[in-house]
Amino acid sequence: MRIAWLDTLRVLASLLVILSHFAYTIQGSPAFQNFLQFYVFNIGTVGVVIFFAVSGYLAANSLERSTSTKEFYRRKIIRILVPYVAAYLIFLALLKIFAGLEVPAAGILFSIVPVDLNVIKFFNLPSATITGEWFIGTIIFLYAVAPLLYAGLKKNLPLTVLLAFALAFAAGTVSLGLHFEGRIFSPSAVFAVRLPEFLAGMILFRHQNFIAKNIRAIAAVFIFFAAYNFLLSANASIWAKIFIGEFGISIPAAVFLIFIAYAAADTLNKKFPRACKNFNVFSNISYMAMLIHHQIIFQLERCLFVPPSWLKATALFALVLIVTAAVSEIIRRIYKPLEDRLIKGGKIFG
Repeated sequence: MRIAWLDTLRVLASLLVILSHFAYTIQGSPAFQNFLQFYVFNIGTVGVVIFFAVSGYLAANSLERSTSTKEFYRRKIIRILVPYVAAYLIFLALLKIFAGLEVPAAGILFSIVPVDLNVIKFFNLPSATITGEWFIGTIIFLYAVAPLLYAGLKKNLPLTVLLAFALAFAAGTVSLGLHFEGRIFSPSAVFAVRLPEFLAGMILFRHQNFIAKNIRAIAAVFIFFAAYNFLLSANASIWAKIFIGEFGISIPAAVFLIFIAYAAADTLNKKFPRACKNFNVFSNISYMAMLIHHQIIFQLERCLFVPPSWLKATALFALVLIVTAAVSEIIRRIYKPLEDRLIKGGKIFG
């Protein structure tokens, strides 16, 4: 059964990430450089926060319905890797044919598994990153610890939350130093740093009614953390000020944002069901869009000139969305029969 507000958040998350990445391709134009730097850069951070929270919600939902932990892992591996491998292989073939891409076989092997990009960089392993590898590697780690997290949540919520925040803060502090030394890809791609967001999705699954009833108090707490971070941070964009600036404050700001996003999406779906239904149609391809939009933006930017005006920039962004949606649906139709067969326990062939 589809959950309307969850579908809304899926599509919103992918749109924010696509917009953020698109902004970096047109930042050279003086016509809108200042606007992008302050209002649009890092907006994808919000999308990623929502993405991990949605994943946590789905993990909790799956754990409640799964007959065993083994069954939970089997289904999640299929749901994550089948679309990812399909996207990777298709774009690898396209880039080899049309762009003359040359990558070592070992690099393809480490990227298609996929191995976490932080692990690849730390051990100096070969890689051939084409799609959204970093968050795939991160989400695999999060789903690996999901049964433990969910069990802790049901047994002792305060202690589990406290441990998740402590691990995130410790991992973020250590990984930040490693990042400055050039030894890892990004602190935000360390799975322990994303534990609070993932756990927030699980909490939303178990305590949805409580969150809905106390949303005003939650909003007030979010405003406090967001304002504190915004005023103290020296980052350029408003999103970086709130969600990247002061790391220890960014974690609770992100968590409380998740609950606000849920309440807003739920309200919109209740007040404007028809409009939201049309918007939510794209939730089926939101995961694939997250995987492939990087390459579509890059290839379109490579073929087209940088837009010198808002009109042309808007037209190019619309083209990015259309192409991303179309290609995502095509790839979905290719991999979906295999995914469904594997989920049902059927053979791949025959």
